[in-house]
Amino acid sequence: MATSIDEIKGFLDEFDLRYQVHDEEPAIAIAFSCEPHETTYRDADGDPCLQLVITVLERGEFLAVFAPMAWNLKDCKHKAAVCEAVVAIQMQYKMLRFDYDPESGELRPNVELPLEDAEITSRLFHRLVHAMIHGVKRFAPVIQHAMQTGEVSMALVDNGKPSDDPAPDLTRLVELSEEAGGIDALEALLGGSPGEDDDCGDTGGDDELGRKAG
Repeated sequence: MATSIDEIKGFLDEFDLRYQVHDEEPAIAIAFSCEPHETTYRDADGDPCLQLVITVLERGEFLAVFAPMAWNLKDCKHKAAVCEAVVAIQMQYKMLRFDYDPESGELRPNVELPLEDAEITSRLFHRLVHAMIHGVKRFAPVIQHAMQTGEVSMALVDNGKPSDDPAPDLTRLVELSEEAGGIDALEALLGGSPGEDDDCGDTGGDDELGRKAG
């Protein structure tokens, strides 16, 4: 049965998640805020905000979720240590994988799902998103330490076990998306123009679910 961008949009709309669509790719961008005390991960602006892109490829038979430019190794003196670190991470966390572009220096965490003729469910889709968020937050200290020191230390991983729960807390995903705020960074990921009033930051704790950006 495969899938489509419209079906993925429907999964996001179930929880009024805020996102940006790029029809030409086709792709969807969405951002999730992280608590600063829960992870050392920071985006290019220094904010604890994880930006994801969801793409549907091969006529809907392949789904990928990735964090573009999560880290940049272009000027890193310890690339070999980082590569060793990500291999060790992949041994511990079964869903998370990494791509590296030696030309740009981009290190891109991702999860991929070959659907072929299978049907994707909302439960499975949200598990993929949850795996990306949890994996990056959990293993960021290992990657950053390798980048800075050339040492691979899995001892820096949070002592809590990675969540393999097939039914992650979707309410928390909604909260993280809402806290990520405006759509400017998402539009930048997809080649759009950021809005003047948008900001990837805390919305001030509003209890209302974040509305999707069209």
